[in-house]
Amino acid sequence: MILPPRGRKLLFDTNVYIEAIQSGPATDVYHVLLTTIPRTYLSAVVVQELYAGALDTVGERLVARFVRQTERTGRLVIPTYRDWSEAGHVLASINRQEPAQRTRLARLVNDRVVP
Repeated sequence: MILPPRGRKLLFDTNVYIEAIQSGPATDVYHVLLTTIPRTYLSAVVVQELYAGALDTVGERLVARFVRQTERTGRLVIPTYRDWSEAGHVLASINRQEPAQRTRLARLVNDRVVP
């Protein structure tokens, strides 16, 4: 995994957290998450996906602990109507400019491929 530029605020997608959890502390992705914590923000969308993906109460408690720590720092990102509207416009623009990527666009928003 490529290290993010220093000094920039970061917002990771759910798949990064899942890869770190599944691969364990000896991996690059885990190391990146640990070393970038002071500048990492957490999206409310990612919180929902992490809770939804918890397989048992132990997993749910781990997610809750992580989320509480992030809440205390105030580094939460909560998308608004305007955010989602702008994202829709960006996706529409990409769709027009790169029609071959159409099946991949939905993954940018909801991780599902829509025909």
